[in-house]
Amino acid sequence: MQNLLQQKTSIESGQYVEPSNDKPCSLIDVKDIADVAVAVSDGAYDGRSLDLTGPHALKGSDVAQILSAACGHPVAFVSPPISIFRGALTDQGLPEWLVDALVELYEAVQGNRAGHLARVTSEVEAVTRRSPRTLEQFAQEMFGHLPSLQMNERTLKRDRSEPQFRE
Repeated sequence: MQNLLQQKTSIESGQYVEPSNDKPCSLIDVKDIADVAVAVSDGAYDGRSLDLTGPHALKGSDVAQILSAACGHPVAFVSPPISIFRGALTDQGLPEWLVDALVELYEAVQGNRAGHLARVTSEVEAVTRRSPRTLEQFAQEMFGHLPSLQMNERTLKRDRSEPQFRE
């Protein structure tokens, strides 16, 4: 879920970009991963492999709808072609190895070769004895309107350097 924060400015401007062709993916909050790490530190799970996932498999359009609710304004889901995605990552100065890895991932997603990303397990709950955090909870915490927040000139001048994708 925290990967969404890399697009915070874009999301706050009304656009969520994910070249997934609206394929589902189970997003997990890094706080859940940390809670599992603490819970297994007593050795009870030594030698076992855990398949940690979020509580739901969500499509990009679902994510945009949840972000819209949290932000209080429409957030559009945009799934750019891989070539445009690669160009935008390169233009942002990402290392070539990372660009290649992300392109490979999304090519697999778009080619229906990454169904495992939509898997949902109960491992987080089994280990921590609580449900994993939902995207709604995360989005409200990270993007939600906080009535006590004072807007000033500095907060209104956001960095608009993130590329805007249009189909």
